[in-house]
Amino acid sequence: MDTSKEQLPISLSAEEPKVHSPLHRDTEEVDKHVAHPVVSDACASVPQSTNNPEEVDTNIESQALTESTKEQLPTSPSTEKPVDQSPLPPSEQGSTPVTLPTKNGADRSAYKLKSTFFTESTAKESKSSKDSEDWVTIRRGRSTSQPASRNQRLSRSRSNIRVPFEDPSDSVRMTQIFLEDEPWHSCYLKGCRETFSSFQGLKEHVSREHPKLKPRNYPYPRKSCKTVTNNPKEWILHIANEHPDFVIKGIRQSSRLDRIYLSKDFTCRSAECSLFPYSDHNCVHVGFKELRSYYKLWSTLKPSFKSMTEWWENIKGRIKHLAIQHSVRIARQKKKRLLLLQRVCCNSNEDEVDNIIESELRGACIRSRVKILEENEKPSAFFYREERRRAERKVIKSIKNDDGRIVSSNSEITDVFHNFYTNLFTRHADVNLNLQDAFIQCLNHKISDDDKRILDEPISLVELNKAVSRAASNKSPGSDGLPYEFYSSFIDILGNDLVDVFNDTFHSGTLSESQRMGIITLIPKKGDTTNASNWRPISLLNTDYKLIAKILQTRLARVLPSIVNEYQTCAIPGRSIHNNMLIVRDVVDFCTMKDLPCALISIDQEKAFDKVNWSFLMKVLRKFNFGKNFQRWFSILYNNIYSCLLINGNLSEPVYMKRGVRQGCPLSPLLYILFVEPLASFINSCVSIKGFAVPGSRKSIKFLQYADDATCIATCISDIPPFFSILKDFGSATGTCINMMKTCGLKLGRFCSLQLPGNIQWSTKEIKITGIVFGTNDAVLSNWGKKIESSRSRIKSWTNRHLSLLGKTMVINTVIYPLFYFLGPIFPMPYSVLKEIHKIVFSLVWGSRKPDLVSRDVIVLPQLCGGLGLDNLRVKMNALLVKPLFPLFRGNDIPTHLITSRYFIAKQLRVFYPGIWSNSRPNSNMCTSSLSQACDVLKQLFMVDNNFAISCKHTKNIVKLLQPVNVTISIVRKNPTFPWEKIWKLAFSSLLDNKLKDFQWRLAHQVLYTGKRIKDWGMGDGICPFEGCGAVETLYHIFWDCPKVKPVLTWTAKVFREVACTNQCLHPDLLMFGFPDLVCTPPVFQRIWFIFCVVKFTLWKSRCLQKFESEIQDDKQLKSIIIKSIKDRVEADRSRFSNAKFKKMWITGRSFVRLRDDHLLFTL
Repeated sequence: MDTSKEQLPISLSAEEPKVHSPLHRDTEEVDKHVAHPVVSDACASVPQSTNNPEEVDTNIESQALTESTKEQLPTSPSTEKPVDQSPLPPSEQGSTPVTLPTKNGADRSAYKLKSTFFTESTAKESKSSKDSEDWVTIRRGRSTSQPASRNQRLSRSRSNIRVPFEDPSDSVRMTQIFLEDEPWHSCYLKGCRETFSSFQGLKEHVSREHPKLKPRNYPYPRKSCKTVTNNPKEWILHIANEHPDFVIKGIRQSSRLDRIYLSKDFTCRSAECSLFPYSDHNCVHVGFKELRSYYKLWSTLKPSFKSMTEWWENIKGRIKHLAIQHSVRIARQKKKRLLLLQRVCCNSNEDEVDNIIESELRGACIRSRVKILEENEKPSAFFYREERRRAERKVIKSIKNDDGRIVSSNSEITDVFHNFYTNLFTRHADVNLNLQDAFIQCLNHKISDDDKRILDEPISLVELNKAVSRAASNKSPGSDGLPYEFYSSFIDILGNDLVDVFNDTFHSGTLSESQRMGIITLIPKKGDTTNASNWRPISLLNTDYKLIAKILQTRLARVLPSIVNEYQTCAIPGRSIHNNMLIVRDVVDFCTMKDLPCALISIDQEKAFDKVNWSFLMKVLRKFNFGKNFQRWFSILYNNIYSCLLINGNLSEPVYMKRGVRQGCPLSPLLYILFVEPLASFINSCVSIKGFAVPGSRKSIKFLQYADDATCIATCISDIPPFFSILKDFGSATGTCINMMKTCGLKLGRFCSLQLPGNIQWSTKEIKITGIVFGTNDAVLSNWGKKIESSRSRIKSWTNRHLSLLGKTMVINTVIYPLFYFLGPIFPMPYSVLKEIHKIVFSLVWGSRKPDLVSRDVIVLPQLCGGLGLDNLRVKMNALLVKPLFPLFRGNDIPTHLITSRYFIAKQLRVFYPGIWSNSRPNSNMCTSSLSQACDVLKQLFMVDNNFAISCKHTKNIVKLLQPVNVTISIVRKNPTFPWEKIWKLAFSSLLDNKLKDFQWRLAHQVLYTGKRIKDWGMGDGICPFEGCGAVETLYHIFWDCPKVKPVLTWTAKVFREVACTNQCLHPDLLMFGFPDLVCTPPVFQRIWFIFCVVKFTLWKSRCLQKFESEIQDDKQLKSIIIKSIKDRVEADRSRFSNAKFKKMWITGRSFVRLRDDHLLFTL
């Protein structure tokens, strides 16, 4: 390095673990010839002067300069005043990792410090500052006549204390560093180099040679402390005992200070010294901040490209490249750091290793596609196993080729699927155009001109924002690797440009290369997985493509109800899949009860989405009066598109699509509905098919649809042949076909004894339609049996996860119970099924414990009423059963799917609702088993609220009306004077995590396994497990009366009074249940309550360790655990919440934590 240039001293040092003090500081003079002085300290700052010399800056760390290092540095004349070293503002500071150099044989230990670099102008401004400070630095050293060995030097204890000196004129304030047990002391004031063997000698020298300085009493660190002494040792002991957060005594320490001189050309703002576990002798590693590139340069390059589409394609590639580089860099750093930590057996590294492992597990959580329902759920090997299982299910080990031979090599498997999908997506040239026109002519509806205009409008920023905000997260991206999360994060920056790109795509008439490409991943279906047709293709499309499709899908969904027949219930706003299921249920019940001939035929269309004919679909759009712009969008999205097959991690050659809609595109279901609408219109208009005549109506039902799931209803034998004939003609017109092997039928009534036409499988017992089995009573019960088995399987997988009671409740409400909700509107749940489900779910709640700790009737209560908020399955299923019937009581036109239901229930409910009854139409004297229970529930609702059909628009409103009342909680009955509403509210306080909520809820219910409780069950002696106690172990004894907890409670009471600013004594009811009330603001009380819950939980865990593992924790350990738990929670909240929310939760008002210079300071 060229030393002729003006050089910048970089004061660097490293530090041994666990050696930090917020009060220590050493500073040294810098040679007057050095243009850029540097101060090395942990805070990267020097405290500004203050009007009160007694105030102590707590945001400081110590640094000591050894004599050998000092002698190597240039010194300034005694007449020169040290340059004031004021820190840069926090906004100007940064950090760069630096590895420290040392000389061979240098005897120095390590301290972790940060070094702040200053510009020349900053130093001059600081020097001329009115409130500048000088520093008297008294340094630790050893006498040259009595050299000490390295072990002796390391064994010395050291305490650094800042002691202020005051100038009589208040123009100069100086600070001294006192080091305990020093063999000699030196004065560096204004270039003075006098050395003394005692601190008293130094003080006499200062008063004699520096008369302007007058030593004063040692200050007290807090204004509340009134301790003042002239004895430094007494003051050190006082600080160490009463104010441990101000002084930290280090053991076995020494210091070092190394310098690297740099040219002014390399001046940077800040550096950071990192601890290296191995000797860094003869090793120098200096890092500089990365150069910041020009922000938004990408947005200025648009004129350099031919079109916005080309510009966006280039930008996406660059973003993907940068993201890969960033991910690789992070992965390498993480791997390198983990390997280094694994080689160093040091307890201080355990947390770092845990953090790295936890980040890996978090990635496994996402890739496993398992729901994470609890925020503080710890990742475990469970997620790795699920990730591995999910990957194994997608591996294709073997497949049959066209010759029927099994092949197993990756290349052969890829060739088989490539040929299969090439043939599948090839357009059939032999379609019958005349039949196409015949089907098109059956369409009698058209969209209005207003709807047409809305569909043809250019894409707007408002539509884009809605599409991004409604997109699901954690979805696999396409070939460009940019998921929805990327667009959601940068929509404010990219929004306008994306709108321009989309509209430019429309005007150019073609998608970009990446938008035209899709990646097909294969998911196995039920059946033979060696058959290529038994793998469902899912297209992974780029997110920008899906955003266009999602905007068009939102527009199209608004107009579909006006042009699609009422028996198509897929993706149509206001329609439900259960509408057609109710029709099928009532048809089966009606024909069985009346012994009428009827047949249900479930149609299976082979590869329905993959065989959509594009030219036929375009004719349908024109017939429905769609505008040219919408038709153009359809042509753009399906122009020259192709897909590559992802098979066992390898991409195949492109497969160009000439027909079909992509499964995975948001627009595909709606396009398919439009595609098959001519078929439904043709069947419904066919006079040779009678269908099912709805009782009490002139309507007939012939054809039911849910996307490609179709059901034909025939009531005479002559209806059946036309069905198959029309389906065959539609295949000739469009290239679709029916899979006759999977098409089946159910014979009802008098058809059961007849031989019906059609080369399909006929049954007299059951038929499955959209996942529900219809038919005989035994067939209906099989639906519940399958759901119970599915719930057992899911419960088994969740037992391996570490969940709280609230987490388990959420699992049951969102994962287990929804399995049965799909059947709820169709069939009533039998009591035997309900009993079996309760047995399964409560085994998850309580594990192997028997009996339940809290009554099941209590657990299903809301949290503010003492329960856990678990759904009441019986009430919920009853609400789902009656909700579809509500339109019958609203006086509007009754939907077709409810007319048959009204036929059965009219006489049952005419007393409560006369409007449902009419002599002008037929009504049944008997009610079906499915609707009989629905009538009982409706009667109950009429008794509670006769206007329920209007007031209850959602299922949750019905559940509230059906909830049982006057549920008695045993603990409430025993203690009626307690403020239970407040107690239950505090048990679920927002500051408590799920673990603490669980504990407080159990404590409030008094169901913890105390010694007395176990003794009442005939087990144990009920005595407190702590040695020397001998009292009966009750809840009050554990948390209040036991001598073991007295020191902790004394400390808790002290913290309580300081935070609450009250002289009120701590009461056991206040500690355990949160009453009586305190005179403080709600946020302050919430913080106090959080501390109480942490204390109680720690005491309970300590008691369990003593009882079951004979592990004893003293009061110091308990306090340390409590303080660490509180700090961890506060620091976690700071990292995940905004500053405003964090301050509202923990800082505003009186608190035990403060925020100073972006650092958290705790006063516990």
